[in-house]
Amino acid sequence: MSAHRFRSRLPWLFLLALCVGACGDDDAGPVEPAAPAVSRWIGTYTGEARFGAANGTWGNGGTFRLAVAPTGVVTVAGTELRALTYDSVAAVLRWQIADGNTTNGEVTFHSTLTSDFFFRDQPGGTGGRGFTGWIQRPGEGRLDYRGLAVP
Repeated sequence: MSAHRFRSRLPWLFLLALCVGACGDDDAGPVEPAAPAVSRWIGTYTGEARFGAANGTWGNGGTFRLAVAPTGVVTVAGTELRALTYDSVAAVLRWQIADGNTTNGEVTFHSTLTSDFFFRDQPGGTGGRGFTGWIQRPGEGRLDYRGLAVP
C-alpha cells in the first residue's frame, strides 16, 4: 500500500478505533439513569408555613412536610410535585399550581443557615440542613416557608 493511500485512510482508522473502544465490555449490566440533582437533598423536612412575617409564629400558616426521595421525587404534604424545576447551582426548587400541584412554592436548600428572619426561634438563629422560601395555596398570598431535616 502506498504511503499516500495509508495517510488518506488514517482518519477512518482513528474513528474505527474510537468506536471499538467506546463499545467496551457488555458484562457490566444495564446502566442506571443518573439520579436527578435535587436528590442531593434526600430526606424529610418539617415544612412549616408562617403568615405575619417576622411577627408570625412558625406553623400558624400550616404544616407542609417536604420530602425528597433518592429518585428525585419530591412531595409536599404527601402529594408528589409535578413539573418541578430545580436549579442545581443555586439549590432552588420551584413548582406551580398551574402544573397540577396543590400549591405554588419556591425553596432554597441549605446545609446550614443563620437567619434572624427564618430561625429566630432556633439556638443562635441557626438552622441546620433544611430549606427556606415561600409557599402559596390557591387564592391566597405567599407564606414564609421553612423546613429543617427530620432526624
